[in-house]
Amino acid sequence: MSLLEDEDGSIASKALAELLTYGKRAEGIIKRGQESCNPIIRKRMHQLQAITRIRKSREILIRRL
Repeated sequence: MSLLEDEDGSIASKALAELLTYGKRAEGIIKRGQESCNPIIRKRMHQLQAITRIRKSREILIRRL
């Protein structure tokens, strides 16, 4: 989680990318992060959730085609 707090956006992006590789296992981390008292963590967890929603929607769309 501390990497997500890094003010260097490239480090935070790498940490987010790593969390995305966890798939469903990251859901608990995302939920806890969204409740964090740290606004940077909350923001990045909401970004991560948005990314996972878009990916899920894309997978559903692909299956329907």
